[in-house]
Amino acid sequence: MKKQFIAKLLALALVLSMAPAAVLAASADGARAGDVNQSPSGSYDPTVPDTAPVTTTVDAAEVKVENGSATIEAKVVAGTATVVVSEKALEAMAEQVTGDELVLKVEAKGATKVDVSIPAKALTAFAEKTGANLTYEMGDVATISIPNEALATVFGTSGNAKISAQASGSNIGFSIQVSGRSLKAIKGLQVTF
Repeated sequence: MKKQFIAKLLALALVLSMAPAAVLAASADGARAGDVNQSPSGSYDPTVPDTAPVTTTVDAAEVKVENGSATIEAKVVAGTATVVVSEKALEAMAEQVTGDELVLKVEAKGATKVDVSIPAKALTAFAEKTGANLTYEMGDVATISIPNEALATVFGTSGNAKISAQASGSNIGFSIQVSGRSLKAIKGLQVTF
């Protein structure tokens, strides 16, 4: 019993005596506090993926609707594409809609999760101004079509609407939220995976 205790104590002392050397080695390789690609010791490690969240923001100046479709090239980090469409951007799209549907095509190569956020009041105004449905083509994950009637009545005038789709193995899912509250049973909603 005493031999095991002494052996554990020696092992602990050995580990603790090596810790200062590891810290010195990590600080000597040039890694800075806040570096994203860090190994557990804090040193820079190019094999550790950059997983800091990246948001693609769409403003009015960047909007162009062609053949009823607006394309957004989203940045993908760690399999996730996050897109924020400003109120002015959706207004600019509304002015260019000529048919009964606007397709918001999010190009997100390699994404397994796509999130699109739009101010709720912008969706309501879009519905009232255009009379059009809004379809989200969310990379290779899903296509979600929201009818005009739902856009005009369900989203309201405050907070942000977040439309999300995610694929994980053979499981695919989606959610539609306004101000963090899930919307369910949207009449006429169509989802294709």
